[in-house]
Amino acid sequence: MNAPDPFATTDLGRLGVVAVQQDSETLVQKFRGPHDLMNSLGSNLPFSEWCFLHTALSSFVRDLQKSATFQHVQHVMVGDQQPWFPWDPICCQIERHAKPIVAQDLRNIVDVVIRQSREVLRSHTPRNLQLVLKSIPNWAESKRRLLESGHDELLLWLEELMLFAV
Repeated sequence: MNAPDPFATTDLGRLGVVAVQQDSETLVQKFRGPHDLMNSLGSNLPFSEWCFLHTALSSFVRDLQKSATFQHVQHVMVGDQQPWFPWDPICCQIERHAKPIVAQDLRNIVDVVIRQSREVLRSHTPRNLQLVLKSIPNWAESKRRLLESGHDELLLWLEELMLFAV
């Protein structure tokens, strides 16, 4: 007997999207709640470039995606009404491009860069991002190694992230 499809009935609290927060212009993650069944949401999720999956379903979806890559993002806090910052899509791209890095020390440094970048960008002094990154041990050497090993797209996304440091 097949296991029940977790998406067959309702996606209450299991799937989320980026949406405009009610009564503001702020982008947040929105997961469907019981009250949403009574309004116009119906059974379809609203359009969103980004969808979020409850962690309980991660292994289920990973098993379904035999031919595709399931992207687990660890640097963006996922949850109903969590903010979706303008730099979050860029951090997700950086993570995506960091997955194939073979050298563990290099992957660790990229993780530190993402984590510290998000902290600085959320602070009251985002203009300090460049200084913070320069203070990460071995960052200059790591950038050179990333470029030499063909991870130039990751470095381009990092440059894109710098645009928020104003």
